[in-house]
Amino acid sequence: MREQLLQLAAEVAPAHRMSVITYDRALVAAQQENYAAVVDLLHRKTYHWDTPEPLLLLAKALRKLDRTQEALHVLTRALPLLDEEGRRKLEVFIETHR
Repeated sequence: MREQLLQLAAEVAPAHRMSVITYDRALVAAQQENYAAVVDLLHRKTYHWDTPEPLLLLAKALRKLDRTQEALHVLTRALPLLDEEGRRKLEVFIETHR
């Protein structure tokens, strides 16, 4: 039901709201453990994410699909969007998993 409402919203929403709706749709897909849908929604080149959450969710979905190297690349893209402490923790995580 939520996905249907979000799909409808995506059809009528102004362009500047599409990234938020897409992220919300990806959250619903992740809750349903539909990681392929998460990747499909968030991996589009259409969106320039200015917060880390969509990229972190995308990395998680890629990892769940055993696409670890792609997940690490996405995490690297999230680094500039994090605060200093978050960036430091993520850098350690990335180095540990390369």
